[in-house]
Amino acid sequence: SPDHKEWTNIFGEVLFPLITQLLKPEIYQSDPVGMSETRVQAATLLCKIFLHYLVLLSEWEGMLDLWLRILGIMDRLMNSGQGDNLEEAVPEQLKNILLVMSSGRYLAPPSDAAGPQTPQQARLWRETWTRLDRFLPTLMPELFPEEAKKPRSRGKSEMSALAAGADEKSADADEKEQAQTQAQAQVG
Repeated sequence: SPDHKEWTNIFGEVLFPLITQLLKPEIYQSDPVGMSETRVQAATLLCKIFLHYLVLLSEWEGMLDLWLRILGIMDRLMNSGQGDNLEEAVPEQLKNILLVMSSGRYLAPPSDAAGPQTPQQARLWRETWTRLDRFLPTLMPELFPEEAKKPRSRGKSEMSALAAGADEKSADADEKEQAQTQAQAQVG
């Protein structure tokens, strides 16, 4: 909808720049003790706002890009090397988001009893699992143990996406840059 810019700007214009600033080493060094808690609060705020707008976001074509950007930021927070409270807070925040997304069927496993995945659900599921596997490899198996037991092979919708020209083999840097560019273009 034309109104999406108003409520998506909170991510692209406020939260992402704020957290990016908080991740800078020179900012951290200005107050190492306080910055640890500030980063936890920023991550919590990002997750709460995402959940607050989840219904609206699910109807927005930029939701996947936004979600992947959030996962990228959470990865950076988790691996900021400061050994602070983020190592506990990030997994808990993401666990909460994943459970809410799952209960609302925004994030649905391939073998969901409620019915087959839509192509959007299939891509969201696949991308979420892939991204989280990089920095929290036990989170998805913990939340979806039945899916963790299955071999992770390409399903029909994934093969269709590949046939349609989706490039899953892109390098991490290209993938992050593209997601950021698309999110900025859609949000800004």
